[in-house]
Amino acid sequence: MARDFPSSSVSLSSRYCPRTEMLRFSQTFSTLFSAGIPVLQNLKLCAGTVGNKVLEKAISETGSEVEEGVTISDSFRKHEVFPPMVLRMVSVGEKTGDMGNALDNVSTYYNEEIPRRLKRLFALFEPAMIIFLVSVVGFTALAIFLPILSLMGGIK
Repeated sequence: MARDFPSSSVSLSSRYCPRTEMLRFSQTFSTLFSAGIPVLQNLKLCAGTVGNKVLEKAISETGSEVEEGVTISDSFRKHEVFPPMVLRMVSVGEKTGDMGNALDNVSTYYNEEIPRRLKRLFALFEPAMIIFLVSVVGFTALAIFLPILSLMGGIK
């Protein structure tokens, strides 16, 4: 199931493409480019693998614009789904002629960033879960012991 962005609700990830889709795109593009696949064909293949309709559309439009002579970085800048770091790395890759290495650096960054963000997110939810579980256990204990105590008070 493909997730689409930007959505009408406020997301935790920002207005940019979710990091997992950007990781998938950068890994695929880097691997195909390093294998010698032409850029236009590479963009078409990447568009089908990202798993997100908005990013897929942006990549497909980039392919059409690159056919007309626009650089990949200029085309990416027209779409709000690409984070600034990706735009800079693509631009550097175009200028140096080493797009594969530039996008490999992007995928390495996201491979490290995604687990770090997940760990931080779980660290935020952990205290809330503890408080919730303590309250559930406390209410259950009260539900059990209050009737017993009231019965004991009625015996005297």
